[in-house]
Amino acid sequence: MQHNPRGHTITDSQLYFAVFLFRFLQASSTKTQFDPDEFHQTLEPAFCFVQHPSHPCKGSKTWEWETPDLGDQKVSGVGLSPEVTNISLFARFANGPYRSSTNLWLYVIAYINDSTLLIKLTNASLATALDIITAKIAKTAIMDRFYSLDRDNMERISLFLTCFGWFTSCSFTRSYANNWEALWCCAGLLLLIHAETSGNCFGRRFFAAVLCGLAFSLRFSSLFFLAPLLFDTVFARRRGYSTPPEKVIGVVVPIFIGGLVGVALALFSDFIFFTKFVVPTIANINFNILEGKSSLYGTHPFHWYFTVGMPAGEQCV
Repeated sequence: MQHNPRGHTITDSQLYFAVFLFRFLQASSTKTQFDPDEFHQTLEPAFCFVQHPSHPCKGSKTWEWETPDLGDQKVSGVGLSPEVTNISLFARFANGPYRSSTNLWLYVIAYINDSTLLIKLTNASLATALDIITAKIAKTAIMDRFYSLDRDNMERISLFLTCFGWFTSCSFTRSYANNWEALWCCAGLLLLIHAETSGNCFGRRFFAAVLCGLAFSLRFSSLFFLAPLLFDTVFARRRGYSTPPEKVIGVVVPIFIGGLVGVALALFSDFIFFTKFVVPTIANINFNILEGKSSLYGTHPFHWYFTVGMPAGEQCV
């Protein structure tokens, strides 16, 4: 509950609805630059999936979504031709689609209905969810360590900062794949926090790991966030576990199984979207790290990840 100076009570639902209205107006009215990350990774493939249902991997797509033509070569592996040929399964996946489809389905529905309004509503809802989850993390995690501060006031401050911050203000209402990655990671973090302070720890850790698996499948860069978070969850001392087997059952098992379920859901989504079994995470790692083609987007000094990137990414953790 929030209280204004005149004594009127503002409920959480009213506050969240006001945030949603603000985000919807923002998503509907903001006109900024053409961003390849927004259109080529989200809107364009969703549109092409609807316009070219018989060939969802083809059509007027950018190089990031093209499936290389392997000619008559076939690959042995799960769900593929059993014939043993001259191309490895890793090579098949490494040269497949670079981007997962897990963030596209609401946009696909919007294009099926030929509705720009649905796209704006999707982006506004996504931004509102990110705003609220970030505020809840601030209220639940940070305020547990500073009892002298007002928890509800901290939630209100966090909502204000995410709505009007120079980066989150304009980026949360765009159709970025990064926003879905952020949503799943932050929602997973919030579930893990609640698992430490309330009951049903197994279920909360399981669903947190499912979200983390989806985030990893969409953008493997989420490992910078997930690795220390999951390491702390598994190896830190936990109340209520007197023996190692109890900790394995209560912590390790739901994290492991949930992560596998999240990755499996992403693979199923990609199978439906691309009409074949693909592993975009492998292609993404191959493109960005093994082949070093991430430099096409620009480069930073060698120390950037340690002096800027990782510290920024680990703040919430």
